[in-house]
Amino acid sequence: MITLSYLNLITSEFRDKFRYISMLTGIFDQFVAVSNLLDSINSGLDPNIAEGVQLDMIGQYIGQSRRLNLNISGLDSSLSDEDYRFLLKARIAQQAWDGTIDGIYSLWNDLFGEETFVIVDNQDMSCSFTINPASMTQVQIELVISNMIIPKPAGVSYTYNFISKVLFSYDLNTEYFKGYDLGYWNGGSPFEDEEPQGLTSLSEFSFLS
Repeated sequence: MITLSYLNLITSEFRDKFRYISMLTGIFDQFVAVSNLLDSINSGLDPNIAEGVQLDMIGQYIGQSRRLNLNISGLDSSLSDEDYRFLLKARIAQQAWDGTIDGIYSLWNDLFGEETFVIVDNQDMSCSFTINPASMTQVQIELVISNMIIPKPAGVSYTYNFISKVLFSYDLNTEYFKGYDLGYWNGGSPFEDEEPQGLTSLSEFSFLS
């Protein structure tokens, strides 16, 4: 199509000259092939669509290897393309973090497409994260616990609480956050002898790093 668009610019005086048209077609095709090659290089280094060694090349520029020392039962230490792509996108977002809590929420939403956690600044150089892991894989949970997803300022400790119940929140009514009578309060229900509604199974575990 690109070659044809250029050939259509030839004046009527030369449009019936077969050898002239053939020569230009050959020249234009070579330029089009080079242009397509350059376009493929750009797309090949896009972390959203890159695969295999292309992802490894992106990792070299970012400084993040595919091979990790993570203790995940039944999984190889070398991340799959899907998990590695997730980690690289997190690393790229970390480098653009503005140092604010709102920035962490924005980073999380970009990675998971939805807000599934709450941050509490304890005002003592520590932060607590209450996370609903329903939309996360085991590898992603392990990466979060290892402080490889959420950016962490130097000297600040993070505590992660993974709770599979719908969490309590003001001004939110989503799959993961509900108001009174429906949402689970981190640390327990605000109502004595009353169980929160929502997801029936509760799996809560904390990791301090």
